[in-house]
Amino acid sequence: MAYSSSSEALNCTTMTVRVPQDLPEWRLRAGATRRARSEDKILGAALQLFEQVGFDQASVESVAFHAGVGPATIYQRYGTKGALAAAVLAKKAAFLNKAALKDASTLPVSLAVQRHLRRAAKVITDNRVLARAVFVVFSKTEGPPVDSRDPRLIFPLPAPLAGILQVGVDNGEIECPTTAIDTAASVTSMLMVRIIARNESPQASADFVYNTVMKGLMVR
Repeated sequence: MAYSSSSEALNCTTMTVRVPQDLPEWRLRAGATRRARSEDKILGAALQLFEQVGFDQASVESVAFHAGVGPATIYQRYGTKGALAAAVLAKKAAFLNKAALKDASTLPVSLAVQRHLRRAAKVITDNRVLARAVFVVFSKTEGPPVDSRDPRLIFPLPAPLAGILQVGVDNGEIECPTTAIDTAASVTSMLMVRIIARNESPQASADFVYNTVMKGLMVR
């Protein structure tokens, strides 16, 4: 799973829609509201179908039908079914960014990492089928992201952890073998693999990864 080292930690990438800048403000607000409602319908329909029939069996066309939009709308916004799955999971995990930012600024880095891994593990475990599909999509994506619809940008799961690690590096608490974002990507991959492969509690998965990783990062 490759991530761009230039990704901004703790900032999830959102897709931008270009609109004429000379439109009245009320028109811009109305358009944004319609897009948000449409996106909510699409993501809700996708989640329902992924859970009911599985990622492999659900099609973009069936998601579009249940969302009341045309398939072209989904392809234009997300590009692929894998990116759509990443967007669904990203919505469920959106709270991780704010929580990580708070912990990174108030707690020792070791505790902040442990708390984040447990939260992330809970999200992945609660959405195991969807997480497995997204992980497969990630593993098949090579090179740095070149499109805003790249699943790794839609759901930059390592970003919150990278933010915590960077604070630890800056404070002299830890040493990352590479960049914070690359280290976070490796740790996140380990967590996802552990959860997908084993039938254990989210905390058990998170604590295994934490105990495996943190010993090598702490400054002695």
